[in-house]
Amino acid sequence: MIPKSVDLWREYVKLELGWVEGLRRRWKVLGVNIEPKENSNGVDPDALTGGEGSFGPEGEDARKSILAGQLIIHAINSALQAIQEEGGMEFRKSLIDLLRTYPSALRSKCLDVVYADLERISNEGGEDAAEARFMVLTKELYDRPYDPERKDVGGVVLEGGELVDAIGKIGKEIRSVAKSGKGGEKWLDMAGKWLVEQMELCGENTDLVRPPLHF
Repeated sequence: MIPKSVDLWREYVKLELGWVEGLRRRWKVLGVNIEPKENSNGVDPDALTGGEGSFGPEGEDARKSILAGQLIIHAINSALQAIQEEGGMEFRKSLIDLLRTYPSALRSKCLDVVYADLERISNEGGEDAAEARFMVLTKELYDRPYDPERKDVGGVVLEGGELVDAIGKIGKEIRSVAKSGKGGEKWLDMAGKWLVEQMELCGENTDLVRPPLHF
């Protein structure tokens, strides 16, 4: 694998996701399946379901490790370590876009790995700190757990009061960082562009544009 190839790393992560989900589906078709058990290490219980006993008594830990996404997490961490500077933020965006719509019970766990890396970038205060912080700040608008009965296509997933509350929360954080001066000019520029974009995207949303009832 080319160490710095953004496309190859993204496809590698997608390949690992597809392999695990394919394995889960095959086990289900073969009837090697039982009801989901209790959550384990923050993993969706459905993610651990399938193939019980397939690897024998000695292989049960390996089966759980595979279905819990350990191979995928390793692939994501390897990709994040490989793509640090040139194209690093664009790669992280593309990875998040992939995970937000990929049909897998491991979606939330995989996204958390990317967000943890963005938090690291934000805390280091480098050139990409403002952008990393903003990506974490706005994730609530776009993330939701995987539901096998629903096809996710990306974009804002909140509506009504939840959307209003989320936008308000983000706005408060934008003002807080701006007043503290910690974000610098890049933060102000990014926040301004994002706010303009939201006004254009949400201009027809009555929950966001109707005047308040109380002053």
